[in-house]
Amino acid sequence: MKENKVNYVDAALKILEKKLEDFELPTPYYMVVDGHDFEGDYCYDCGLKEYDKLRNEGNTDLALRRECSSGYISDTPTHCQECQKMLTYTLTEEGVKSELNHFDYFNDHELALNSQHECFALRAILNRYHEYEDSKEDMEKLAFRIVSSA
Repeated sequence: MKENKVNYVDAALKILEKKLEDFELPTPYYMVVDGHDFEGDYCYDCGLKEYDKLRNEGNTDLALRRECSSGYISDTPTHCQECQKMLTYTLTEEGVKSELNHFDYFNDHELALNSQHECFALRAILNRYHEYEDSKEDMEKLAFRIVSSA
């Protein structure tokens, strides 16, 4: 029985990967840091504009820093605070639980598998399947919904 549940998760991830092929990939995550103060989440273009703006205002202790290629580790999906472009992110355990609650709350609604945001959020949840034992059963239910909706 356990094998079937893992197969649903794997099948759901394959469905989501295929759906995501139709969309622009999320952009790497950048931070603008002013001294030791975090200034925000940005895509590269918006981060560079914010960096230049702060530099022109006389700030000299600045950095535009790219986070790791797998993205920012976050409790929520991450977007550029300027243009709202989706940024790469990996969910924390709390983030997985929060997103599972979100999708469980809307359990009676059809999953929007034609939405980049929704597919990426679903994939971010299921990508953590082997790491968060407490959430596995809920992830399996979500995977079944994805497979059934596709």
